[in-house]
Amino acid sequence: MNNRQVNTAFFGGGKVDKTHIIKAIRQYIACNWFDKTMYDWIIPQTTANTYPNIILWGDTQSTKSADRNFLFLEHGLFNQTDGMYVDTQGFFSDSSICNETNVEPTESEKAYLDKKAVNVFGNSLYQYEGTSGPVLLALQKMNDKSFWYVEEDYYDLLNRIYQEYKDCEVVVRPHPKDEELDYSRVPMAKKWRWDDCKQSVYKTLPQYSRVVAANSTLLIEAAVLGLQVRAYGHHVFDGYDLSDRDERTKFLCAVLRHHVSYKNLSKNLWKNSFFRKWYNSAKKRDLN
Repeated sequence: MNNRQVNTAFFGGGKVDKTHIIKAIRQYIACNWFDKTMYDWIIPQTTANTYPNIILWGDTQSTKSADRNFLFLEHGLFNQTDGMYVDTQGFFSDSSICNETNVEPTESEKAYLDKKAVNVFGNSLYQYEGTSGPVLLALQKMNDKSFWYVEEDYYDLLNRIYQEYKDCEVVVRPHPKDEELDYSRVPMAKKWRWDDCKQSVYKTLPQYSRVVAANSTLLIEAAVLGLQVRAYGHHVFDGYDLSDRDERTKFLCAVLRHHVSYKNLSKNLWKNSFFRKWYNSAKKRDLN
């Protein structure tokens, strides 16, 4: 591959095997792969500055002031194992999903949402709406990028949640990969208890009435089931009232516009309007 003809860099931090993703993208545009996080490269402004087009696998809040054509990829918001998230604006509250609040879903999008809920979760859309049960407080890893969008200390946030829900029955579920959590600093009310985490959270979700978390994608999956959700920080559903069924449907249809299934990835990638928007911009830069 002639580097002079390659104007795209793919920065892929994290432990996810992205071989199939790189292969799919390279069917449309040549790119150099860096098994480094964007954060490692953007501070010195060295390698990243040689590429007008940059693909990021969920790493930084981006450098929008730079004259770069960004494509943001991450685990799928609708479901992390089914596919990946694609956007040209960013992650969480930087996502263009937050700017689609006035876009009414089409009937075909609603039908696709219904079908996707069954295929991915094995439940009909909003199947557990209105059910009673305890509140699930799903803890995030303290160093998770979702906390870049939360404007307070981790334990200060837990104390605020405690004040709001101390009179409710709450199950506190630690993140399975969080080795830094100081359990002694997590406030526990009389009606609160720890989840023993013996079962997958996806199997236990139907037993709850509400899910509370800081920017976890679990909130979106709970919304698909019809549970009430409460996000702390600036989430991808900023601007949507998820307590309203029509608003929730509008939001979930927006999420699916940004979702590319891993099955037949190359074909599905091209069908995605956000990838095509980025690609067309990249090709124009290549001609200049």
